[in-house]
Amino acid sequence: GPALRPAAHRAAADAGRGLRAGGGPGRPSVSGPVALIGFGEVGQILAQDLRRAGVRRIRVWDTAFAAPDSGPSRALARHRVEAFASAAEAAGGVRVVISAVTAAQAAPAAAATAAGLHPGAFFLDLNSCSPARKREAFDLVARAAGRYVEAALMSPIGTRRLDSPILLGGPHATDFLPHARELGFGRATVFSRV
Repeated sequence: GPALRPAAHRAAADAGRGLRAGGGPGRPSVSGPVALIGFGEVGQILAQDLRRAGVRRIRVWDTAFAAPDSGPSRALARHRVEAFASAAEAAGGVRVVISAVTAAQAAPAAAATAAGLHPGAFFLDLNSCSPARKREAFDLVARAAGRYVEAALMSPIGTRRLDSPILLGGPHATDFLPHARELGFGRATVFSRV
């Protein structure tokens, strides 16, 4: 598989890039990289659709990258993404992190990402796990000065892909909504600000 590249040397260059005005009056634009935590089936669909939405740099991390013959490792060759050796490195300097891991890994993924999370970065949690796990992930991201956004996919992502209805929740959901739409989540709505 491709060599994993550390992100530390790029953190300073990436820090100045992120979400900024553009793409029309009051609409955000994703000018910097987006990080995907989890590169299984959902992560790969997200990578394809984010690329179509205009995201030029997609940084990915998956626990399975440790095994060169794993499905996520083999999928790297089919996608134009940058693989990293840790979630923290993938998140370094990025303004939007999307967590697409299994429910059991939601909190561990948030913990692994938090060390590299840029202050003010959005952490979109696509995991369908218990409220206690969501709260744990929220607390981990908040302690790292990140902005946690809960997401509930209302249909299988494989069918509608980024056009799947998605409900956003949490205190940062309203702020993230225009960014979600810019990323291609065209049917995203806010269901809760708590």
